[in-house]
Amino acid sequence: MRRTLSLRRIIALPALVLAVFIGNAVGFAADERSGFVDHVYTDEQGDHKYVVFVPDNYAPDKKWPVVLFLHGAGERGTDGRKQLSVGLGAVVAAQSPGVGYLIVFPQCEDTEGRILTAWDANRADGQRALSILNHVEQTYNVDSNQRILTGWSMGGYGAWSLAAAMPEHWSAVVPVSGGGQPQWGPKLKDVPIWAFHGADDAVVRADESRTMIEAVRAAGGKPRYTEVTGSGHHVWTLAYRHEPLKRWMLNPSVGDSLDTIFRAKPGTRPPSSADDQLPFVAAVEIPNAAHVRLGNEMLEALAYSIPQRVPADLLVGRIGDINESTTASGRSFRVRFTDVTYSGRVARARIHAYRADRLNIQLGLQDVRLRIGTTYLVGSGRSAVAGPIHITIGHRRPVWLSLALEPYVENRRLRTKLIASRFDIPNDNWRVAPPAGVSASGLGMTRERVSNGLVSGIYAKKGRIEREVGAIVPSILERLEENLELNDVTDVITAFWPLPVYRPRLRAWPQDVSTDDKGVSISFGVSAAALEPGSAPQTPVIVEPAGLPLSDVEQSTALEVGLSPNVLEPLTDMLIDAGIARIHVQDIPGTSFSPLGELSSLAEAIPDLKRYAVGTEIWSELVLVDPMQILDRPEVAPLSTDTFEPIGQQTRQSGTFIRNVRGTFAQNDANVEPPAESLPADDASAANAPGQGGFRIDAPRAIISIAVREPNGGSDWTPLAEFEFAIRQNATARAIGSERAQPSLRLDWSGDPEILATGRFAPGYEPQDPTLRVEKIREMFLAGWRGWTQAGPASEVAIPDVDFGASKLRLSGVEWRPPRLAVRFAPPELEIANSFSEPLVYETKSPYSRWGGPYTLSPGKSHRYRVPYPLIYRRNVAGQYEMFTLPAGSRSEFRVPSSATVPGLYRLREPISEPPQAHVGPGTGAAGDDGS
Repeated sequence: MRRTLSLRRIIALPALVLAVFIGNAVGFAADERSGFVDHVYTDEQGDHKYVVFVPDNYAPDKKWPVVLFLHGAGERGTDGRKQLSVGLGAVVAAQSPGVGYLIVFPQCEDTEGRILTAWDANRADGQRALSILNHVEQTYNVDSNQRILTGWSMGGYGAWSLAAAMPEHWSAVVPVSGGGQPQWGPKLKDVPIWAFHGADDAVVRADESRTMIEAVRAAGGKPRYTEVTGSGHHVWTLAYRHEPLKRWMLNPSVGDSLDTIFRAKPGTRPPSSADDQLPFVAAVEIPNAAHVRLGNEMLEALAYSIPQRVPADLLVGRIGDINESTTASGRSFRVRFTDVTYSGRVARARIHAYRADRLNIQLGLQDVRLRIGTTYLVGSGRSAVAGPIHITIGHRRPVWLSLALEPYVENRRLRTKLIASRFDIPNDNWRVAPPAGVSASGLGMTRERVSNGLVSGIYAKKGRIEREVGAIVPSILERLEENLELNDVTDVITAFWPLPVYRPRLRAWPQDVSTDDKGVSISFGVSAAALEPGSAPQTPVIVEPAGLPLSDVEQSTALEVGLSPNVLEPLTDMLIDAGIARIHVQDIPGTSFSPLGELSSLAEAIPDLKRYAVGTEIWSELVLVDPMQILDRPEVAPLSTDTFEPIGQQTRQSGTFIRNVRGTFAQNDANVEPPAESLPADDASAANAPGQGGFRIDAPRAIISIAVREPNGGSDWTPLAEFEFAIRQNATARAIGSERAQPSLRLDWSGDPEILATGRFAPGYEPQDPTLRVEKIREMFLAGWRGWTQAGPASEVAIPDVDFGASKLRLSGVEWRPPRLAVRFAPPELEIANSFSEPLVYETKSPYSRWGGPYTLSPGKSHRYRVPYPLIYRRNVAGQYEMFTLPAGSRSEFRVPSSATVPGLYRLREPISEPPQAHVGPGTGAAGDDGS
């Protein structure tokens, strides 16, 4: 039996396991009146399971709207439940209260056939879906005037197809991430349609929906179309939650043609995303796959955010009883302090690597309060008990706790070993309050003398207090290590994937760490999750180390993430072993490969096909046989037919591609002082570091496997021929975008590919015409490859800012430095523009510096700052200071708003007037300036 997992099924693989969970979580037994109710439809082919969602308030004496939902390729099967795991079912499961319509969930049972046509009106599953809908309408009280059709991905294609086949049948049609045939436009012109598509969808390109919308409009129709920027193939997570769509579905109109764009929230993930829901079971581990260089400049940026990121209770705890001895008036006393607690906050921080295996962390502690609950004094014939004593450290300014640490890796976690610590309390920056109460007995033991003696004694024991603070350092370090997150590292590493559909789930783990006088270097291993956790090996397969030793990592002072491209080979090898590295040529995004699946085109290369009747079906798959590699161009020898092995049926089956997210880039060079006046940056500008270099992507063995079948599925598939290809294509990596939007890492195809081909008829096939024009097949494959690569980048992935909270760094450049690809980050550009008719005079400071300026900004010009931290701005207005905190990477304008006559500083699209950080007051002093 032919086994295939195509492009869209690959994307939905996580749902195969997730379906079990969703099915149990949202399902009800078949005899329940509401919720997800199981049903069985029976016809000549047997029993077919499906589900109906019944609203909680369903009543059979009222007519109800009905929705037919067609699922995507990953949910095909016969279990009757997978179709609930992705798409409308997952949304309804989370929002079922208040859903006001019945929803029918049939399941496509053909797991071997074409993807894009699986739900077509002339296919068995499409016809069965209509029959199931009809059966539901006979079982429930359905309003036939409110019959709504929707589907996602493969189901989006089905929604267009069923709508064109039965245009009068539907009150509304909502195709999501789908496409169809433009010639259907006249049939659909009177159908209320609202299509959704992710602008960054690399599985089904947005052009598929645009083409259909244009065709319907050209025929006189008025469909709605919403393209979601910042969203890819999983746009259903937004579409099916879109309140205007929900209202429109129940009351649509064909007279309100509308194109809309709304933006996905950055950083959000689909609720059924494999990353969040599917167990991560490692199948492959790649040691030394990446490195991260944390230069001292980057560590300085990180330090700005430590006060906001440390746990609020980091400096909250209890100290054991303290026993001391003292002498007063020639007499000895034993002193015991009990019930000692402390609290405080980290006001500032500094991090600096200064030598091999040494890292210095300084924490500025402020308002540290020690409370001694009870103090006991016992001497010869004399005793006293004192109530709470309060000691305050750092009430004027931070007191620095300095830690010398040796970083190391233990059990795949970054740890630190305390080498030394120092905590010196300045005499003018602490105070001791007298005890709240004193009880004394014995000659000369008055309350006043005891109180004064305790206070002066504590002042004399400052060294002991400093040691007690040092004693809590290990617990502070333990808490800091618990809150150390490496998610940003994993996200950046995952971006290095040069294929446009399937991206493996990866987790990075620290492997080794070293320091020098310019920063810290950390090497990372990478684990790749099994596509199906149940089939994962008992122990992960460990491949050869891929990257450079830490000793060879450049000792830069910035932030750099380097990835060894060698990781591509074991990751694609994993997909090949899983048997999914294959795709039908007509399911490849775009149409450039389609001729390799068409009878008329193939007959020019395989003349024997001319004896087959018109309508003969062609099955043509592209199969990756050997793993892909990334090679340095100078090291690559020309392709030779010697690379081919005989084509046989023993070759491994495979398939692999990735998801793509677009974005934009900002070029960053650190500048603390404002540069000369400049015009606002051009949003369309692109920048990248020079010398980015290039590499070559090598697919040493791929096969086009062709089979034929009589028209209308009248017989089994007959293997016809196999053609083997060796492919090499140059590529470059760069950062793209502008200062005003999120940057992207882009892998671009470049130049002409090298493609060699050989072929033969399938074993056992007896052609009447034995001619096989391999060169013609190569030309068709080359045309398809060029069309696919020229349609867009190999991969374009938005790289979020490395956001520490108060500070951030932004993608600034990408460089190929064999044998690794290096991505650099730098401070983002903060811009202040003057859109008013008069000069702007203002001052700025960092959170801990003195005021700089005043600076004068002419009308129509802007000042730009390269700083990783928030910038504090102030302007003198009639003897008072208008003061704001401008986040790193933000853009502000000095202008007059439409609702006022006085100019002010406004954030782009958001006024800054009276934010939480704002302060207006008299005088010329800098609020909060600590003089550092």
